[in-house]
This record gives sequence, structure tokens and C-alpha cells, in this order.
Amino acid sequence: MAFSIDLSERQSARTLEQAIRHQAVTIIEPRLWPDAEPIVCHLERALNADEKALAAPPALLLVWDPGVADPDVVVSLETLESTAERYRQLVGTYCDLVIRLGEHVYLADTDVVKVEKPSAMHTEIRIHVSRPDRLQVAQRRIYRRIQLGNSSKVRMTWTREDEQPGEGIGWLCNVSAGGLACRVDAHLVDRLLIGESLHVEFRLSPTDPETFALDAVICNKTPAGNEGKMLIGMQFITGTGHEASAMAAESLRRRLLDRHMLAGRAPKEGGR
Repeated sequence: MAFSIDLSERQSARTLEQAIRHQAVTIIEPRLWPDAEPIVCHLERALNADEKALAAPPALLLVWDPGVADPDVVVSLETLESTAERYRQLVGTYCDLVIRLGEHVYLADTDVVKVEKPSAMHTEIRIHVSRPDRLQVAQRRIYRRIQLGNSSKVRMTWTREDEQPGEGIGWLCNVSAGGLACRVDAHLVDRLLIGESLHVEFRLSPTDPETFALDAVICNKTPAGNEGKMLIGMQFITGTGHEASAMAAESLRRRLLDRHMLAGRAPKEGGR
């Protein structure tokens, strides 16, 4: 089931900066052309007239390069110029943005400010759109979460730019191969931001010998029903650059599957 979560302005700005740094694939869906193919681009850092990076540019720079969607395609200069002329019709109109960063999808509304044709400085089409103040993160839970009888500790660590590394402890409530939920104290929840990445380590039970260590992103924060407690929902990160996390998620999936199958057989075995 798909749903989305609103990010704060601070979280949105941080996510956009990360997306620019990684040149995230970004899809423009023009509202002017509802039945047209989306425009597949990648984000780049905006430069001023002296080709210096702008600290906080008022617009996002999206580069349309046919190679983003199809690495084997070769497009002539004439085709690029005619495509740029078509995209210029979008200037001043609203569009929907879909930003893919790792395994996560971020959504935003924007409008097209300017479209640059290929030139001696760059051979791609450059589309400038207004920088959105807020993003939404779209989530899709793939696996059913399993409730645990005995809670074990979840150790969380994170690093932010210009800050000391942070850490905290939660208590595991439920888990799947795709993510987990843990209960934390209210004083800790203010230090954990939706959309922020962190590293988690946990066991399926306090006496379980195996520790799972994964990268994750915070998806939601909700009251736990107990005074001074909150529930934190996380999704594991298993994409490119997170190979160790992907291996741990697969190991976790196998453990949970074995646990589920054993639980399903227990009543039959006990009745013998």
C-alpha cells in the first residue's frame, strides 16, 4: 500500500541537497501534457555566470539527457534543438516532480522557469524549475511486519554535517525484511528527523545470538500510547552503495520466514 509523508522545510532542503549531490534521476510530469511521456532528467548543481556553484539557488537545474533513460540512444543536434523548443512551451506552467534517491521516491509541485537549448558550453537540454519548499516522501511497505513477543534493543547511530555523531536506543516492536518499528523516549524523538538516514543494529529477541546491522531511513513518528514514548517507523536501505545492508536484509528475510514457518507448524507438532 502506497502513501506519502510531508517533510519539513529543513528536511526537504537537506533531501534536495543530497539529491543534487548524487545527481538523482528526476522525472518531470507536465500538467500541460497529461498524456505525454514524462521527461526523465537528472539533477545538477546550478552555477552562476562565473560557473561557480550557488549556495542556495532559487531554482533547481534539471538536465535532460537521453542517455539517462536509455544509455544506448544517440540523438542528433537537430533532435535536441527541436526537443528544447517543445519543452520551452512549459515555461510558466506547473509540473509534478518525482525524485528518485536510492530506494526512495520524493514528490513535489513546481513550475518551469527556463529552458536552455544545447550550446558550446553544454550539449544537453537544461530545464530550470522553481525550488520547492517542501517535499513528500512516498513509501511502499512490501513485507508484512511481524510482531515480537519480547522486545530487544535497537541501537541507532547517525551522522550529520557539522555535528557530532549521534546515537540512541529504542525497543523493537515489529520487524519485516523491509523495515521495523521501535519505541523510543520522547526526548530522543526530537533528534530523529523524518527522511533522515541512520544505521540500526538489533536482535530478534534479547537472547538471539545474531545481530542485524542495516542502514535505514525514518518514515514516520507516532505516539506510542504511553506517556513520554513515541513509535518510530523505518524502512531499510538496500540500494547501490548499501550492499552490506542488502545482505543483512536478505538474512533477516530468511530468519523471519523460518520463524513464521516454525510458528505455523507448532500446533500440529504439539498435537501428536
